[in-house]
Amino acid sequence: MSVAWRDYIESDTKVLRGKPRIKGTRIPVSLILGYLATGCNPEQIIAEFPDLHHEQIAACLDYARELAELEQVEIMKKKFLINQAIVNSIGAAFQHAGVYVRGLRDDDERKNPLRNTLAECLRGFELNYVQSVTDEVHCMNIVNLADTMTKKLGDTGILRRGRFRIGIAQKALNLYLKYLWCLGDIPTPPHCPLDRRIIDMLNLKGKDRKDYDWTKLDDIKKYEELIEKCRDVAGDTCLAEWELKEWTS
Repeated sequence: MSVAWRDYIESDTKVLRGKPRIKGTRIPVSLILGYLATGCNPEQIIAEFPDLHHEQIAACLDYARELAELEQVEIMKKKFLINQAIVNSIGAAFQHAGVYVRGLRDDDERKNPLRNTLAECLRGFELNYVQSVTDEVHCMNIVNLADTMTKKLGDTGILRRGRFRIGIAQKALNLYLKYLWCLGDIPTPPHCPLDRRIIDMLNLKGKDRKDYDWTKLDDIKKYEELIEKCRDVAGDTCLAEWELKEWTS
């Protein structure tokens, strides 16, 4: 039996703390669903609650079914956003960064496996950041990402100089964490994505600026030095918030 559950179910913050309940009663929908989950049929429930009728019980089932469908939609929406975050993070990390060997064709079939491997690695790091992490742990993760990508793909002939560099690894991971933070999935990340716009704000001159080109960076110590220089500019503001303000201002 399918019924319009809104005709039989209501919610009022003054009753049962707002829990959905059968109209005109103090019987919460969750209670009826609990009886059904244990194997009780409608007749047995009505015997327990003589004021109820079949349409009200059917309404509880329809309510639960619609709620499950809405939850499924929310899951799909979150999955879409996470996938887009990964695609955008990889795209930004690779743009003008010289990831591939020179002369590689746009349609080279080795590009997709590289991007898929990086996407898998980024997803694998997510659980590491559900709680705040230290600078040391985060830097280790960046190194691990660079080394893992190099180990898996260094012999394919697709990576420039056979190496997935620290600068590219930090950009991909830091940007992905920024997306997760903005989505509310993780606490504030320890660092921010380092790119040309952010590094230009550090007012580095001459050789210093050349030494800190993020696209060529492959030394975690140099990365740590850049982070400290960013902190000098950010002052009391955490890096993630400072960088976000710069990009949205």
